[in-house]
Amino acid sequence: MVLRCFVTQDFGNELFGPTYPMWESQSIVTPGISGLLNGPALQAMWDAGVRNVVGDSSKWEYRPVNLYHGLWTTQAFNGFDGMFIVPRCVFVLFVELW
Repeated sequence: MVLRCFVTQDFGNELFGPTYPMWESQSIVTPGISGLLNGPALQAMWDAGVRNVVGDSSKWEYRPVNLYHGLWTTQAFNGFDGMFIVPRCVFVLFVELW
C-alpha cells in the first residue's frame, strides 16, 4: 500500500495562516534529486514556472566549483539551459558514544 500526502497551499494557509511564508512557487525539491540531467524534465519544470531546483553536492554531477555557490544548467551537460541548481551540502556529524 502506498500512502501519499499532498500538502496544498490552501491547507498550509489553514494550518499556519495566510501570512506564513512557506510557499515558493519558483522552487522545487525533486524526489531523489532526480531529473536534473533530463532536458525534457527540466523543460517541463521551466514551463510550470520553476526556476530553482535543489541539487545534491555529494554527487559530482551537481557539485559546483565552490560548495556554497549554486550552478546553472547547460544544454551540453543537463539538456536544458538556464535552470539554477541550489547546492544541498551534506554535513558530517561526529557523535561520541560512551
